[in-house]
Amino acid sequence: SVKAITTLYTARSNAFLLLEASAVSDTIPVALIAMTASIQATTFASDNVDAKLSSYNVRMIAGQPPLEIVLNFDETVNATSFNARDLSFKSSPSSTPFTLTGGTLASTVNSASLVLRVSTADLASIRANAPLLSSKTASFLTFTSGLVQDMASRTVTPGSNVAVTTYTADLTRPSLSDFSLDMDSGTLVFTYNENVLAANFSVTSVTLQSTAAGGSSYTLTTSTASAGASKSQVQVALSTVDLNNLKVETGLATSKATTFVTLAVDNVLDTAENKAQASSGKQVTSFTADTTSPTVQGFDFNLTSKKLTIRFSEAVDVSTFDPTELTLQNAQGRTPTESFKLTGGTLNSTDGTVLAFFITDADRNSIQAKAGLATARANTFMSLTVDFVKDHASNLVNRITPQLAVQASSFAQDGVRPTLTSWSLNLNLGVMTLVFDETIDVSTLVLSQFQLQDTAGALSIVKYKLTSTSLPSTDSASVSISLNSADLTAIKTRTLCTVSTDCFASFPSTFASDAAGLTVNARPESVAIQATLTVDTTGPRLTSFVEMNLISSTLTIRLDEPVDVSTFQPTAITLQNLFETAVSTYTLTGGSTTSSNGDTIVVNITSTDLKAIQSRNNLCTHRGSCYLVASATLVKDLNNRANIPQGQGSPGLIAQKFVTDTTKPSLSTYTLDMNLGLLILTFSE
Repeated sequence: SVKAITTLYTARSNAFLLLEASAVSDTIPVALIAMTASIQATTFASDNVDAKLSSYNVRMIAGQPPLEIVLNFDETVNATSFNARDLSFKSSPSSTPFTLTGGTLASTVNSASLVLRVSTADLASIRANAPLLSSKTASFLTFTSGLVQDMASRTVTPGSNVAVTTYTADLTRPSLSDFSLDMDSGTLVFTYNENVLAANFSVTSVTLQSTAAGGSSYTLTTSTASAGASKSQVQVALSTVDLNNLKVETGLATSKATTFVTLAVDNVLDTAENKAQASSGKQVTSFTADTTSPTVQGFDFNLTSKKLTIRFSEAVDVSTFDPTELTLQNAQGRTPTESFKLTGGTLNSTDGTVLAFFITDADRNSIQAKAGLATARANTFMSLTVDFVKDHASNLVNRITPQLAVQASSFAQDGVRPTLTSWSLNLNLGVMTLVFDETIDVSTLVLSQFQLQDTAGALSIVKYKLTSTSLPSTDSASVSISLNSADLTAIKTRTLCTVSTDCFASFPSTFASDAAGLTVNARPESVAIQATLTVDTTGPRLTSFVEMNLISSTLTIRLDEPVDVSTFQPTAITLQNLFETAVSTYTLTGGSTTSSNGDTIVVNITSTDLKAIQSRNNLCTHRGSCYLVASATLVKDLNNRANIPQGQGSPGLIAQKFVTDTTKPSLSTYTLDMNLGLLILTFSE
């Protein structure tokens, strides 16, 4: 305490003593005569001993950051002289030290005990260097004499590998202990080995899978997390989307044997803000199956397209669908005046909360023959039996009796020509999407009548009509068309659809028709419709090693978009004998191509490269030992964007077709040296 006062007892000039009468007495005893004034020290010896670290502690108050280092010295030290950057920590006496970059003292009062609050950045670095400072046995301190000075400006005695005295911090990452899943209530509960902060739980880090190794899997998207029954638990309420997606995954979360979880790293924080460890393929501890029957929530009927769409309270198994268990009727009642029980139908959906199917032509004709049935929403009702469909837990659908028949949410009677309301062109994906105001019969689409032009007027300079013929298989109001290579090349090499303001479309009425055969409203050149454009911003990606032909000395590759073959560099190609971690590789030293701009390049392999490849006994001797990777210098697309590289050591593309060398080698030349007794034979390969 005396040393802490900077103006007291630092020299003889400020060393005075005052004794009260009770301070001492003589042997009789008679008390000291009280001093009325202090007296100066006769002699004074300054502090000439360096301060020493007596002990140090590592702690977190209430188990939460900040991390504090408590340094206890054998005398008072000058807090203003403290240098946190002089502190280094090790997880063992022989490990690499970590030196603090800063920190803040809890108090700047001179004292024999200093409390350093470690900075947020240093705490993050310490956590990243596990097991540093994670326990009493992993906490060793080293410092030099520059750490701090005592009140006489003397340096501290250096310390090396000083063991911690008291450890009360938490720098250990939490881990998952077990979890439960209730498919009936849609609830997941995760239990950790310590208390965690549920508010920081990341639901998108959760992947449920059917086996410990993977199998069928699903990663949560929109579910919500909250605190569980104990502080070490996180409860996840599965969203309708996630729960239904889980149910439609074949063989996933149907029993304890098919329910495992993988949690991504940093999925939650503990109360000390340590990020959780990853968990891989952990089996569920408690599993509750779905026992709730699905319920119809509404339906739509489009008589033009013959499509009947039914919405359920949960995902249903469309493989159990039986359309003959459904009856259309004109009103609620045990015996409605008009009704018709379907005789069949064709499914038009996959597992999910929506089941859509097309009724048969015969059934549609029969319905239309009944004047008072399904002519408007007012006389369109539906009833069904429990055998109509099941959910994925084999629960039968709730029956709808004729007395409680459900009225259609919407009913469409045909008679209006369809209109193209908007269209978009994605040059990244090579996909054109046409959006109509009603369902289109995609088989009537005549893509060759669809013209792209650079303005909305009749005086457009740049025009191009599509040549693509690939059509989607399902009638829809939104039709996506994958453009062929010729169309993409033509568009990208013209001053057309470079921005949305030079991307318009026109077409005649014969371009498309709806399900009733009504033709689309035409869009002449003068009123062409503008596109929503996504320009090409992605370099080409190698998608296929089409062929390795050792007879023709060629290899063929395919990319996901047209490329500029003038930029092609064969030396970017490396062949390897395995999918990855290859033991034998060879990078081409040259080559050429006569291919035109497009998505496919045929490479002529030089004789030097071909001989080098054939000289490797385990490289491209058959299809299973012939893989290809390419660097970023392979080729550029028509917008001068370099291809996306793979690089040596990356997973390679296997040759889809391998043509073995069946040509016998022949002797090209020979040299005989009778002086040396040497015969040299040169072969064609």
